[in-house]
Amino acid sequence: MSHSIKVNDVEGKFKSIPQKGRNVLLKNIEYFSNIVEYHVQGITSVYDEESETEYTVISHSNDGVLYGGGIEIQKTSDSNSTKKIIMPENMTHPGGIQAIGPFIFIPCEYKPRSSLFVYDVRAMRDKKIEGFCYRQDFAEHAATCVGITDVLFENKDGSKKEKYLLAINAESKCYFYTSDICDEKDDDGQLLLNFSEVDYKNEKQKYIDLSSLYETSYLHFEGIGLVTDENGTPYLIAFTCNKEGKAKHNVDRMLLAKVKISKGVVTLEELENADDGNRKMIAVQKKRYGKLGVHFRWGVGLYTTPDAELEIKATARVIMAVKTLEANKWSSAKPESLPQEAAETDGDSDLADTIGPS
Repeated sequence: MSHSIKVNDVEGKFKSIPQKGRNVLLKNIEYFSNIVEYHVQGITSVYDEESETEYTVISHSNDGVLYGGGIEIQKTSDSNSTKKIIMPENMTHPGGIQAIGPFIFIPCEYKPRSSLFVYDVRAMRDKKIEGFCYRQDFAEHAATCVGITDVLFENKDGSKKEKYLLAINAESKCYFYTSDICDEKDDDGQLLLNFSEVDYKNEKQKYIDLSSLYETSYLHFEGIGLVTDENGTPYLIAFTCNKEGKAKHNVDRMLLAKVKISKGVVTLEELENADDGNRKMIAVQKKRYGKLGVHFRWGVGLYTTPDAELEIKATARVIMAVKTLEANKWSSAKPESLPQEAAETDGDSDLADTIGPS
């Protein structure tokens, strides 16, 4: 069974993440045809425990004239291993992504509807990519990003069972779903999952409005991620920027909320004030692209490392013609536990780490 990596003291780890990012350069990333209107949508990492291999994954929208949007998967230690996957039916808008175990969860929206796809990164072992191993369509809402974890879910009758907890955002509206945990596939290679809606306090409402939770109307929710504490408590991390037309539009924030589950009802408890200056994240960039540089409004995502640390990645708007993509990384790991060059690099330095060989 594929489970999430549990984190000791999520709230403490969250608070320990530094404001300044660390510059990362992704190499040999295939660019998409229409970078004028479309851009990177999400970034995360996936760890295949069986092969002890970490992969970097990005999602990118595209116009669907030649081909639709897609994802790119690359061994973090080998930039020459990049594989591009075009979304089924030339769907144009894959969004923010997250993984659990070897499975990458990718939302695609075609407003007002959307679809969720799951891919198995273990296909990379044979230098091939198979088709998706799970699909679920949602007729009533779009999907800009997803979060996935596993929890001990309390059902309506008070009984408890381990389940996957899925969060799908449509801008500020957050929809929660659960499914039994299952790695088994049918004869067609499809995972035997089936996500169903949870209940909310307001029986007439089918989502939680994050804007209302944080009592703010100026934030645009660009990404989310789910993580479960060692004590079994799930948390949601939201990545935001200011809406267009607002002062300091490119201010990037990350916010933390506790997910509460009681007899099948899911609620969120705000743990961070949206105006807390400590949650304004600062990207360190080699290239000065301004608003097109590294920001949460482009690719952003959450990754729980094998060492149970929280890692946030964000990217610039587009992949350049030289097949590079500038990104930043923020980690809860203490400096002494980071690679030596990272521990010695000041946030204002012009040095950049590189994923893959030069």
